[in-house]
Amino acid sequence: MINILFFPTMRCNLKCEYCHFKVENVEGGYTWEGYGKEHRIENEVSPHDVLDFLLKNKPFHLEFSGGEPTLWKGFKELVNSIPEGNTWAVTSNTLGNVDEIDFANCKAWTASYHGVNLEKFEKNIFSIRDRFPYIFVNIVAQKSNVDEAVRRAFHFMARGVRPNILRELNPGVDWRESKEWDFLADLKTVGMNIVEDDIPPSFDFAAGYTCHGGESYFAVMPDGSLYRCYSDAMRGESIGKINEYEKNDEMYRCFKPCLGCAMDHKARVTKIGGAK
Repeated sequence: MINILFFPTMRCNLKCEYCHFKVENVEGGYTWEGYGKEHRIENEVSPHDVLDFLLKNKPFHLEFSGGEPTLWKGFKELVNSIPEGNTWAVTSNTLGNVDEIDFANCKAWTASYHGVNLEKFEKNIFSIRDRFPYIFVNIVAQKSNVDEAVRRAFHFMARGVRPNILRELNPGVDWRESKEWDFLADLKTVGMNIVEDDIPPSFDFAAGYTCHGGESYFAVMPDGSLYRCYSDAMRGESIGKINEYEKNDEMYRCFKPCLGCAMDHKARVTKIGGAK
């Protein structure tokens, strides 16, 4: 199965202080900045072009991220067009219109709660849960306000929705050897899901592991630019547009040690602070 990480838009209807991305509207489009690089988006890709790309890679799993994916005008059209035998999932702040979404091929809906508009947020997550059981709530814990994140997590747990607590991972925030991290780690004993590093610190990148970026894994940005992986999308150069893609073309394959992800992980651990 081909795994495709899709950022349909980097726009968002919230401005969270712990967000990795900064978005500014400019004439004819917008710019977004993240991981030390600025990108300009003039036109966002159409759902028809995305679907054509996906159908060249059946069977596929499509993972929506962003920005706020549901702000993309083609969101419902695309998910409602995904054929049987393929899957999709999304991480969304879930404050938009969640009606008329076909969940037949949905694998998971992760609703990120950022402390605003609780009434609308709960209305939407319960509306989804009535139609689809695999809904979860993400909560970001800031080191300066861990108690509030935990309170929110137990709030949703008491209402029958599984919460995930993620740590704020921004420059200057060090969780190592901290009482705040010990507090969060202890919550695992009561069934709370505490999200740790994306890549385990024990992973031996020096072994020269070659990933499947450009072969069974791609990242697609809002303008339809194609990348081999998430790290390439954040830091590297595009390998083309999705409407130019031809399956099994050797030019897309990486064949390199996974240095992009290793650099991302190293930045998180050395500059931000990893798990104990």
